[in-house]
Amino acid sequence: MIDSDRILFIPSLREGNGTGHLKRCLDWASDFPNVHIYILRKEGESLLDYENLPLVQGREGIHWHCEPEGAWKLIVLDNRETTGLPDAFKDIPVVAIDETGPLASDATCLVNTLPMPVNHEINKEGYNFINRPLFGSTPEQIRRVLVSFGGEDPAGLADSVHRALLQDELKPLIETLDIDIILPGHPAAEAEPGNGSGLRVLGYVPRLSEKLTEYDLIITQFGLTAFEALSCSRYVMIFNPTGYHDKLTLNAELPLLASAGEGRKLVSSLKSLLESDPSVFDESQKKIRSRYATENESFALWLRSMNITPDCCPVCGKVKRKVIARFEDKSYFTCSSCGMKYMVNLRAKEEIYTKDYFFSEYREQYGKTYIEDFPHIRAMAAQRLAVIDRLNSSKGRLLDIGCAYGPFLLSAFEAGYKAEGLEISEDAVEYIRNNFPEITALRGDLTDPDVRERMANEKFRVITLWYVIEHFSNLQEILPLLHDMLDEKGVLAMATPCASGVSGLFRKKGFFSASPADHFTLWDRKSAVRILKKTGFRKIRFRSTGHHPERFPESVRKIFPRSVLLLISRAAGWGDTFEIYSVKG
Repeated sequence: MIDSDRILFIPSLREGNGTGHLKRCLDWASDFPNVHIYILRKEGESLLDYENLPLVQGREGIHWHCEPEGAWKLIVLDNRETTGLPDAFKDIPVVAIDETGPLASDATCLVNTLPMPVNHEINKEGYNFINRPLFGSTPEQIRRVLVSFGGEDPAGLADSVHRALLQDELKPLIETLDIDIILPGHPAAEAEPGNGSGLRVLGYVPRLSEKLTEYDLIITQFGLTAFEALSCSRYVMIFNPTGYHDKLTLNAELPLLASAGEGRKLVSSLKSLLESDPSVFDESQKKIRSRYATENESFALWLRSMNITPDCCPVCGKVKRKVIARFEDKSYFTCSSCGMKYMVNLRAKEEIYTKDYFFSEYREQYGKTYIEDFPHIRAMAAQRLAVIDRLNSSKGRLLDIGCAYGPFLLSAFEAGYKAEGLEISEDAVEYIRNNFPEITALRGDLTDPDVRERMANEKFRVITLWYVIEHFSNLQEILPLLHDMLDEKGVLAMATPCASGVSGLFRKKGFFSASPADHFTLWDRKSAVRILKKTGFRKIRFRSTGHHPERFPESVRKIFPRSVLLLISRAAGWGDTFEIYSVKG
């Protein structure tokens, strides 16, 4: 688990953005002995008096950071609209909450706790992270009303509602109700006379979410309080400070008391609302209320249980990128520097390829075990060796990295190579040693620095990686190593899934969804040429494989028969896998 002292929260502290961002971060970190908060501030920007806010008073263990330095492992960004972060944070994974700015495209993980317009791919709908009491039944009548617009309320909405409620035409209605209005800066949570009515004006109310079930109706703006109230089956009516908030409200299908800028209609709107029977707007809120009446999930536990793989391009190490697709446990990006499509795993598991992978798991995918598939793999090996021989003028040492149980090595040995293999599965290495004594098989993993150091002094005529290259999250180190391990004019050959195949082109979301959680890179021809040339390879050749006519769009399959689609796929190189061959020099 991630040490909570290595998690840095960055809430919006800008004047006019309210106190909800800071409150939420403090709530989420309530079980942490310390909460670390970075003060993000743009030039000329005014901030809240954050250290003296009532929600901060009495909370121990808050550490405010004005400088970005620190041994941070994870950043939680709750800043609403972020254009950028300090360079010191560029290698640190970022979990962005309800982010609508440019950083939404770059964030490692994007979580929407509120129903935001779908402008960006998100990893998770996090409405169950909202701290609130769950309460099953809706009020039968409206007797108690809460008016609250947050801890800052820069537009003075609470004061507007307060003044409207004191108008003569509303007096007969509010005398039959108990109405509490929270006014930021009010000295204390004391009752204030309201012309003989049940009207009270309150100051800051600690842990307001825990008190929402004491009310039947909550009048508030689009934000946390509204959805906390919905989650505990309270009626909600929205009055916003801006048209942007109105758009968010309509997107969430919540009822507006009055549109932003229509304060002059507030009295008539309130009169109509308070005269209404709850059933009038019960149906309109039922759907959204049931969506939010889900079991609470601990954001702190969810956060700390993350195990994020390197949050940068595996090939060049850069972090400038564009998001392609997001899923709950992984995100896909295109590197803006080298063009590689890559995955960041948010919950990586420590796995090795055990015997089960080559037997039960392999059978589930291909209908037979790896050993039973030997003849088919040997047939593919012959085709691959034929391509290698056209690029390689002489036999010599051949290293197959990720050699499994040795079918390719056996074919290479029979073709005249001095066949050697490197494999992380102990069972597979023992199988080769016991059945093919003429082949050298070593147990090892190139992700291990000791293995890389040992292999760096070796020289080979051919190095092959059949469906292995995508498993490396550190190709920055692996590709130069492979180049150095080859003789001059030696051949590097590999097979890998193709991001520009028929699935990657026409079923992109499904393609990335189905990509295994340990495939860190997704190659295509363009990125392969750019990356291999930069590493020092030439004569780059491709062989398209894995053709699936049934994966063309349905509209196309209705026009062309399978045989024609197969021809198109082969001619265009649209196989879902491909082989890449290149020569050092």
